[in-house]
Amino acid sequence: MICDEWLNNSKAFMDWAMSNGYKQGLDIDRINNNGNYEPSNCRFVTRRVNSSNRRKKAGLPTGVRSDHRKYQARICLDDRQLYLGLFATPEEAGKAYGACVEAFVN
Repeated sequence: MICDEWLNNSKAFMDWAMSNGYKQGLDIDRINNNGNYEPSNCRFVTRRVNSSNRRKKAGLPTGVRSDHRKYQARICLDDRQLYLGLFATPEEAGKAYGACVEAFVN
């Protein structure tokens, strides 16, 4: 859903876009795919990053995807995806993702 501000005022959207990284060739992406298209939830990213930001399957931790009977952990840094490994359980993959995020924060 698009927020009322953007839906009813295309200039407001254009002003936001120009001051938030819009460049030709980038896609608008929702940070939280379950959230709305609104200033606090959108960004401009490459197509590769956008395609990796998909709705999670229910129950999987952030940064974890199902890969048949195993679980991949990945993190996006700038415009690159960093593959963290293939794990037997979603919990193990989630721990790897969390450790990576923690390492970059500290």
